[in-house]
Amino acid sequence: MKSERGATITSIIIYVIALTVVVVIVGRITTYFYKNVNQLNINTEANIEYTKFSSYITDEINIKENYVKIYQGEVEQTGNVQTGDRIVFLKTENQYVCTSNSVYLVRENKKVKVVRKVNNRYD
Repeated sequence: MKSERGATITSIIIYVIALTVVVVIVGRITTYFYKNVNQLNINTEANIEYTKFSSYITDEINIKENYVKIYQGEVEQTGNVQTGDRIVFLKTENQYVCTSNSVYLVRENKKVKVVRKVNNRYD
């Protein structure tokens, strides 16, 4: 009887160790999966913002004789809007202002956020 009882305790210990290993492996795979899903969400959001900005600029560019003037590093007060780096379309008089993390459309002294969460860097 003692040998059967000892074998049962040994079996339980082996099962507990095996179950622990399986739980750890599943946990690591799950963590890896969720990190990749979060990265995918960030990339998708960036693509959406880029597409939105491209559509605004494309609309401006398709207007005939709508020339572009670019101001870099100049700070100016335009009505109630302070502007930094900006792109000005001369025919429509629309300005696209780049701040540290957003792009705004300034039209008739009104500021509308076109793009959010962007990096203002020049490569």
